[in-house]
Amino acid sequence: MQLKVGKSRLKGSVSIPASKSHTIRAVAVASLAKGRSRIINPLISSDTLSAVVCYKALGANIDTTDNTCWKVIGTGGNIKTPADIIDVGNSGTTLRIAAGSAALVRGNSKIRFTGDEQIRSRPIKPLLESLTDLGAKAFSINNNGKAPIEITGTLKGGKTTLECITSQYLSSLLL
Repeated sequence: MQLKVGKSRLKGSVSIPASKSHTIRAVAVASLAKGRSRIINPLISSDTLSAVVCYKALGANIDTTDNTCWKVIGTGGNIKTPADIIDVGNSGTTLRIAAGSAALVRGNSKIRFTGDEQIRSRPIKPLLESLTDLGAKAFSINNNGKAPIEITGTLKGGKTTLECITSQYLSSLLL
């Protein structure tokens, strides 16, 4: 058998399936940004909708009426203090990323987060310690290193170390 290979050119396009993690991070980034953003082909799930509810409570305007394109008017980093505790349902990604966003609130406003039974059993202490190192006051309300949590004050910057058992902790600080 003889095989002859010649030059060829690749053409075409590929639609990448939506991702829960990417959608939640896109909601966070767009909500913190100044101006208008579009999230094209978001993954629609209870976790991503928890992120939408959370960031609406923090002041973003998010329109999800079109399932193929969510429209977001961001806060420009000016986080609003919600009237009530924010319930992230079963979305650990939302809780962890939003904790860092809450640390952008001005003054001594308190922002509280909770979630379902599973969320209240998962650790978040390393992230809370880093947020506190950087100027916010972040703690577990039940003093067990788990949700419900409260964030008060504004990040000032500085140095911290972080036991990164999940990339979500680092994403929270970087955002």
